[in-house]
Amino acid sequence: MFIGEVLSGIRVLLLGGGGAARASLLGLIEEGADEIVIFNRTPERARSMSRRIGGERTRVIQTLEEIEGEDFDLVLMLPVSGLRRMMPHRWI
Repeated sequence: MFIGEVLSGIRVLLLGGGGAARASLLGLIEEGADEIVIFNRTPERARSMSRRIGGERTRVIQTLEEIEGEDFDLVLMLPVSGLRRMMPHRWI
């Protein structure tokens, strides 16, 4: 993916639940991303963000193992401090 590419129809993994993640989620929805999977160390925060902004095109996961083997077109890592400890080291 490159800056300026069309986001319509893509699958996105969104890691984080702070302000940057919320703004990114809104942009992804507006640009037509097909599915956005959200992971945050506080699942309730991710669910709230999904309900308020993402609607039917979002899916919240509680563990990274839930998506093992799945493919994504774009991965956005927008963690606030504590989330980094929960990610596989090879991702950082």
